[in-house]
Amino acid sequence: DLHSFPTRRSSDLHIGKEAAPKLPAIYVEFNPPFVVNFDAKGVMRFLQVSIQVMTRDHETSEMVKLHEPKIRNNMLLLLGSQTLDTISTTEAKEELRKKALETIAKVVDDEGGEGKKVEDLYFTSFVMQ
Repeated sequence: DLHSFPTRRSSDLHIGKEAAPKLPAIYVEFNPPFVVNFDAKGVMRFLQVSIQVMTRDHETSEMVKLHEPKIRNNMLLLLGSQTLDTISTTEAKEELRKKALETIAKVVDDEGGEGKKVEDLYFTSFVMQ
């Protein structure tokens, strides 16, 4: 009997696939902080940045720790290439944050991991003098 089945409203149907529950975040801190000098319109200044990356994948967190020397090298090159203009506004710092995340993800990719699993990067301290 076709009428004995409960009717389904469209609001009962889930569009797309169910999202898997997120694994807990794993933060990897780089110690000591990154310190570079940079050109501020002809005057050498210093930038000290503390950074943590976030992943939800244990293997990726271990890969970040294992390859910290290569990551530190690439991050120092990136940070040292900045100018006062490229780090003085919130928008500029956000752009630098994205480039830093890409830099670390690329190291993970290059070493056989999945760079996309490095989900985010945070500046936990950002000091110019």
